[in-house]
Amino acid sequence: MNDTHESLIARYLNGTSAAADMRRLDELVRTDEAVRRELVLASALDANLRDCLAEETDAVGADDSARKLQWSPMRVWSVAAAAAVLLISAGLVLLVGHYPDPEVTGAFRIVGGGPVQRGSVVVAEGGTARVVLGGYCKVSLESGSSLQIAGTKRAEEVVLHQGRATCQADRDVGTFAVRSDVGSVSVTGTQFAVKMIEDKGDHDMFGKRMAVSVLTGAVLISGTWGEMTLQAGQTATTPPPEAVLRKIVSDLSVTAVDQKKLNQLLSTQRVRAFRSKFHKTLRSELFDAAQKTLSTTMPKIMPKKVSPKIRAIRMKLRAGPPKAADIARIRVAMQQRTRVVMMQVIHKTADELADKGAADDHLIASVLAKEVRAKLPGEKIVAFDAAVKAAKIPDSKPEYLAQARRRVEEAMNNYDPDITGIIDTKTGKVIVSDGQLGAALRNPAADKRIAGQLGGVVAGLDLPQTTRKKIAPLLSPGKIEAHRATYYTAIRGRLFDAARKRLQTEMPKKMPDKVQKKVMAIRTRLKAGGPPSADELAQIQNAVMDKTRMGMMHLLHQTADNAAADAIKDENLIAAVAAGPIRGKLNPTQTKTFNAALIKAGVTGDESKCVAKIAKKIDAIIDAHDPDLSGIVDSKTGGIITPDDRK
Repeated sequence: MNDTHESLIARYLNGTSAAADMRRLDELVRTDEAVRRELVLASALDANLRDCLAEETDAVGADDSARKLQWSPMRVWSVAAAAAVLLISAGLVLLVGHYPDPEVTGAFRIVGGGPVQRGSVVVAEGGTARVVLGGYCKVSLESGSSLQIAGTKRAEEVVLHQGRATCQADRDVGTFAVRSDVGSVSVTGTQFAVKMIEDKGDHDMFGKRMAVSVLTGAVLISGTWGEMTLQAGQTATTPPPEAVLRKIVSDLSVTAVDQKKLNQLLSTQRVRAFRSKFHKTLRSELFDAAQKTLSTTMPKIMPKKVSPKIRAIRMKLRAGPPKAADIARIRVAMQQRTRVVMMQVIHKTADELADKGAADDHLIASVLAKEVRAKLPGEKIVAFDAAVKAAKIPDSKPEYLAQARRRVEEAMNNYDPDITGIIDTKTGKVIVSDGQLGAALRNPAADKRIAGQLGGVVAGLDLPQTTRKKIAPLLSPGKIEAHRATYYTAIRGRLFDAARKRLQTEMPKKMPDKVQKKVMAIRTRLKAGGPPSADELAQIQNAVMDKTRMGMMHLLHQTADNAAADAIKDENLIAAVAAGPIRGKLNPTQTKTFNAALIKAGVTGDESKCVAKIAKKIDAIIDAHDPDLSGIVDSKTGGIITPDDRK
């Protein structure tokens, strides 16, 4: 039945409301200001009329009755105000003295049958079930989840047995708690989600656990392990890993001094900060693993994908196989094009797995266990290791790194290379230019000089004629150009790694001073606050790095590209690369003589100057970097803007 709020108000005032009417009107009063105002005025009117009619029965004479039916505006307002206070502060159900029974709707069953009441176990089956308690607590139970209704009036509780529940409690009405075998979540008004977790197999560190996510407000989580407070946007799993490790340490009977140090290390506040720091470390390791996988798999996979496409075009045109230099040029173009796509995969992979890892209590526990182990007296380590093993706390970081590698491999296997603009479909010729590649791969004059230099070294060796004939094709200009193209991709990868490592080591050294100066400039202008604390500096610096990471990565790639383009102009480096295949034609004695002759000719393959040049360029980038504090430090107060504020 879809009654209007006017009819619901009318039945409430004349005393004919059913329980369902009361619940519906109560919900409207709480959520709709217009209905609330209309009920207040109607209640005031009804109260005034009742007073007047009651007085009329004792009145004498029509004139007197008419006089008493005239309403006083002040009287109406006072009644309306009183009704408003009651309705808004206590709710309709409290005003009329009726407290609603538990109510369940949606797809559910009651274990053992019977009516919905306190003590009933509700199972959501085939859909979501909705539980309403006291009119102010609403619980959405996911399919497959179950809970038991508990608590008392205005102190509502549910016991979550399994699955996930999203809860909302109105403020200033009563309390609400979600209990489980591993702890409870207490609130007086907020919105949050609770999920029961039962680990299986070899990852049974805590057995049954409870994951809590706060959507609005704050919650207090407590259990035999202790308690913690979560604010909006925060998540936690109980019992937390530090609690398990604290229990292990307490059983070791260490000295009071050591116990105090370890308790500080395993405090909830320290572990929360540790997760944030570990997140950045893990992301860096995941990125390196993914990047290395790309560097090793791309040269293996791409030829298998590109060659059939080129072969199909050239066979259709009845053209022969491409020359070695053309193949190398195609490889460079395809790797550049693929890198743009795959770098997005690498960043996404590192971000997602780092987020997952920092929230993984098993992984955090294993890393914390290593921190604890390093601080234990030697005689306690064996017992500690045994307790950690018994608690089934695995080091799962290798699995995260393996996941990163697998994702990149899978992405490479699924990648369909586009050769548009690289091969002319009408002629089968390679049409990508050095300008498009950003590197001078074709340099006939240099190729001639390098071939002559290596030819002279070979001529000085006492080699059989058959060996000389095998070496001669390796000194052709086309082969030298092919070596230059191959070397470009190889050294570009090494220079990128060097650039990234330099950025990672030097940026943390120079950023605090840059950040502090900018923060102090803001606070000096506002005449508010002193220098930022060490924790504030770290927080601001981390936020700045998160904000500028993509821009910095672009600069790293650009720097590596430019440095690699410069490196292939070094004829001695290209000669060292071209000398590699020649060694393959020599025996050990000839190889030793050949190497000595190369060194005498200055062909060493030493890349140290390239690496030093990269370091200098990265240092210049860092020195020129102006950290952007917008959205991180409030320009009106000088305070740090929290992640919640940024949202």
